[in-house]
Amino acid sequence: MSILAIVNLKDVKVGSKLSKEVFDFNTGRIILSKGTQLSERHMEQLSLMGVHFVEVESGERENRNETGVTIEDVMNLEERVVYYTNKLVENLNELYEMVKNGKKLILNNISKTLDSVLENILVNDDIMEKIRIIDLDDIDYTLKHSIHVCFYSAMIGKWLKYDNIRIKQLSLSALLHDIGKAKVPEYILNKPEKLTEKEYEIVKKHVIYGYNILKETVGISQAVAYGALQHHERENGSGYPLGITSDQIHQYAKIIAVCDIYDAMTSQRVFKSKKSLFLVADMIHRDSFGTLDPKISLLFLKNLSKFYVGNAIRLNDGREGIIVYINRNEPTKPVVKVEEEYIDLSTNKKFSIEEIL
Repeated sequence: MSILAIVNLKDVKVGSKLSKEVFDFNTGRIILSKGTQLSERHMEQLSLMGVHFVEVESGERENRNETGVTIEDVMNLEERVVYYTNKLVENLNELYEMVKNGKKLILNNISKTLDSVLENILVNDDIMEKIRIIDLDDIDYTLKHSIHVCFYSAMIGKWLKYDNIRIKQLSLSALLHDIGKAKVPEYILNKPEKLTEKEYEIVKKHVIYGYNILKETVGISQAVAYGALQHHERENGSGYPLGITSDQIHQYAKIIAVCDIYDAMTSQRVFKSKKSLFLVADMIHRDSFGTLDPKISLLFLKNLSKFYVGNAIRLNDGREGIIVYINRNEPTKPVVKVEEEYIDLSTNKKFSIEEIL
């Protein structure tokens, strides 16, 4: 039986077979696929790219390549986030394939990977930096969106002082909130034009599909399933599928709703261009007193805004500047410095942030 080992590149023998993909930690893209037999040229290229450790199959435990080194020993935080996120994408894609093939979900792999992801993204609050370092542009939008919503939701759980069990439940619910889309025809999901009324009704069924899938899955609590069912419900009853109001909506669903909207509107999609982070944040701020839970949405915006100070921006008049101060009561309207001028966007309504550069 082969044994898996994390091995220093200088100790790897020519012909060793990779047991895991090798990723470029700057982009998150795969450099070498699982099962590749390493040649001298492979190892030269990996060394030049700054890859110092790989996972290979080792036939004997006494083999000198068997080091017992762990991921935590050889990777910094940024590298671990990329590594485990790519594993999470792989696991999530497997679940979508299970649904498409009519199989019941098995959560063992994704549950373990999610534990490792949470351990590495919850260590500090700078979720925007973690989203930035994982390059998921080459994967299906629904998978990428689900990963982002999972990350954002986990941080809100942390800010709400959830214990580890509830953060894990919330994160799993967020990760699987769109699992029902695996039952929606791809031509509708990827349609570049506006959906017809009939097509939109089909898409809306994904929350029912998702709920039915999750409630039949071993290891899924009712709360996790409710997150998928209710994430399109709204505080004033204007959402779907049931049109329920605030006190009837599970808190997981309220959290996922905010993160779902934020990521969907700030992402490039086949039928819609992405919007500025501040324009979306401003819209969520306005909706905090109608369709979204104000406690959750304002907490989300307040914590995100802490990491905007120092960022270069472009105003709606084309000028570029830097964010120098966040207004506590209006986090979406900071003070910016443009050349030698300071502009408080909370009082000067003439200007707004068009783009973060």
